[in-house]
Amino acid sequence: MIGISSNLLSKKIPKAITDKRYHLSVDYVKALTQAGAISCMLPILSPEDAKQVISEIDGLVLSGGNDISPVVYGQLFNGTKEDETVIERDLYEISLCKEALRQKKPILGVCRGAQLLNVVLGGTLTQDISADTLINHIQEGKPTEASHQASIIPNSQLAHILNQNTVAVNSYHHQAIQKVGKKAVVNCVSEDGVVEGIEYTGHSFALGVQWHPEIMASKEEAMASLFTYFVNETKKKNLETEAI
Repeated sequence: MIGISSNLLSKKIPKAITDKRYHLSVDYVKALTQAGAISCMLPILSPEDAKQVISEIDGLVLSGGNDISPVVYGQLFNGTKEDETVIERDLYEISLCKEALRQKKPILGVCRGAQLLNVVLGGTLTQDISADTLINHIQEGKPTEASHQASIIPNSQLAHILNQNTVAVNSYHHQAIQKVGKKAVVNCVSEDGVVEGIEYTGHSFALGVQWHPEIMASKEEAMASLFTYFVNETKKKNLETEAI
């Protein structure tokens, strides 16, 4: 069972009884199902619940969504709008990620999820890259279509998974990885120098990409291979656990 982190929506929905509800794109579920996994949405609970939650799942997908509050990586608001952050989600997902690393459960971070993995490992974010980049990282075209190219770092785990030197990605972010966290290395960089992915160098699988492979996975083999590799890592972890 793969757990996928969720977002909190507080917008009023017509005919809905309550305003707040947990939200998750179906594309994550479809991509994981295509890779042979069963998945479930993880609601935002207390950070203290993370240990039990991680013990009940085989792998963790940190999904995309709202901006991460700069408070959690020691900065003031400078390009991030406070009303576009959900601190409860940040704190809970930080606990989930830390616990998954501790229990050596595989992690796949998508967009915000890659940034969160970096923050957990001690890194920081650039809060708004829109004025300093040559590429529009919030694309106007269809999300199923790539908007720019990115170079994959040779000999990285991502290079091994995708088996290629470049990757065409979609793009929906205005924050980006700045200082890379400890025991993390960059595995992919866009044409204008923005970090497009990181991977953990510790003793478990944890990898994050800045784009949204789940949206492209049904048509792009490279994107599907990310989820297939991740799911295989969860199965490998289960076999190791059973052997103990």
